[in-house]
Amino acid sequence: GDAGNGGGENDKTDSAEYGTIKLISKYEDTMKGVFDDKNIVLTFAALSDTHMGGNKYQYDSSYNVLTSVINQCEQFATTKKLDAVCFAGDIGNCTNSLGNVIGFEAGQTKEQAQIEQGKIERENILRAILDSTDPKTKLFYCLGNHDSHNGSNAQLYIDSLSGKNKQYYNRFYGDDLDKEALVKGNRHVKINGYSFLALEADCDDNGYKWLESTLNSIVKENPQQTIFLFHHYAPASLAFASAGQNKKLRTVLEKFPQVIVFSGHTHSQID
Repeated sequence: GDAGNGGGENDKTDSAEYGTIKLISKYEDTMKGVFDDKNIVLTFAALSDTHMGGNKYQYDSSYNVLTSVINQCEQFATTKKLDAVCFAGDIGNCTNSLGNVIGFEAGQTKEQAQIEQGKIERENILRAILDSTDPKTKLFYCLGNHDSHNGSNAQLYIDSLSGKNKQYYNRFYGDDLDKEALVKGNRHVKINGYSFLALEADCDDNGYKWLESTLNSIVKENPQQTIFLFHHYAPASLAFASAGQNKKLRTVLEKFPQVIVFSGHTHSQID
């Protein structure tokens, strides 16, 4: 569903680069010691491209798959609990993709169907999270090209995932450190003391400026701590991808070897 429907300027990658994988930077950690698997300080699930619903008639099956995946992640966790469930974009399927709307009611336009189906998708995402996680588990995500465009639908996701009367707002958004960025689709949250950042898939230059500024602030406070970034498109030349290799993101991250990136979107098989 993504091909030809996302990436914009980010897609303009020379074909030769698709066959070249290059590290962004090398991080020399001066800390020494043995990893203590009996003292886990942070556990989270990293998912992407759930495309909740698929079409109007697959909400239940999508819900079942997502809850099953989250339950498996919880079983893998040494602590048997997740501090957060994180999504690297395309959580829903048609909120920002009119072409992915399938099925119409009598007298309904495609635009009206999109609004209705997108709302149901987001409601089912919330239902899956609530039904499969501990009340203390955080929900963290970036928005993909099927979700939003430069913040266009960021508020829709906030409203839907906050639930009726915003009863889950504090659980999922109360820890956001930059509320102005949040409504534009960009996020900075600390989970168990670690910074999690989200950059919207099709952000403009202001998004990259926000990211670099935020990273500078985090690194100034704690130079060696790992930072987790969620962005739907992989940085250029870091993974094989059919679309959405992001040169601008790579340029920013060359300055910050502390960052671990979680992405999705690619249509290429791993082999």
